[in-house]
Amino acid sequence: MKWYKNIHRDKKALIISMILSLLIWASLQMSKSRMVERVIETRLVPHTGYALVRNYPNKLTLRISGSGWHLLALNIKNSDTWEYTLPKRSEIILSERILGDLIRKSFNSKGISIVSVTPSPLVLHQEKERTKTVPISVKVKAKVPRKYLVSGPVSILPDSITINGPKEQVEQIKQWELGEYTLSNLKNQMLQADIPLSKSIPEVNISADSVHLSLPIEEATEKQVMVPISFDTTYPIAKIFPNKAQVILLTPLGKYDNITSDKLHLLFFPDSINRYPTYPLILSDTPKYCRHIRTIPEYVEVYFK
Repeated sequence: MKWYKNIHRDKKALIISMILSLLIWASLQMSKSRMVERVIETRLVPHTGYALVRNYPNKLTLRISGSGWHLLALNIKNSDTWEYTLPKRSEIILSERILGDLIRKSFNSKGISIVSVTPSPLVLHQEKERTKTVPISVKVKAKVPRKYLVSGPVSILPDSITINGPKEQVEQIKQWELGEYTLSNLKNQMLQADIPLSKSIPEVNISADSVHLSLPIEEATEKQVMVPISFDTTYPIAKIFPNKAQVILLTPLGKYDNITSDKLHLLFFPDSINRYPTYPLILSDTPKYCRHIRTIPEYVEVYFK
């Protein structure tokens, strides 16, 4: 029985010694210098009253050296954001060493060294900032359904935006160009669309994310109006026939009653030298949002003196 107790005691001593050996080996391994890589986001803040002239890298790749113990406690994680406010200078050069020191201090990381920062160095330029409001410019086309007509102007909301950025760049912007868009989505007798606003100039900030375009449309109907025929009385004309003609228009329903003969003008342009017997009739100005279909008759007979 005594020999059994001795064997049992020897086994426990062996296990304890193996555990201690493993811990010592692990401690030695963790004390060795190692290298890890981290990719972090960057946010460089211009000095108060200034704006960055050129865009800067939004990510930095770090190679970090340190013991296993320090790297285990490392508080710099992938996709973390490093923020730095620039000093009051027009040009700032951040070398690899300066970047490493700034990032390490920012994250309060001790016992490690940042071996490399990519890209580096960062050469940054800032100048006085400027803020102003500019109109939004957009070319709008419309896919109007059959039997409908556009009945009003396009609405842009907001119709202007506030822009902010480097003074020289902001002063060159007279309006914010959106290009050309085709409206086709019909809702409540409106062709509508929400257009996202993009930062076409990276250094210039804008006050809105999107604009809403809308264009009113109405059902179309035909309108017939008898219109007097006008001509320049300085020509030697005895008479014309007929003295009125029928103008046929396609008009939005809401504007039907507004289309009257006193708002339409039929003209012809005689030639006093050749004195042709007939001349084409011309509708000088088609009412807004209406469409001229035809004039009956299309010609007027002219009798010269």
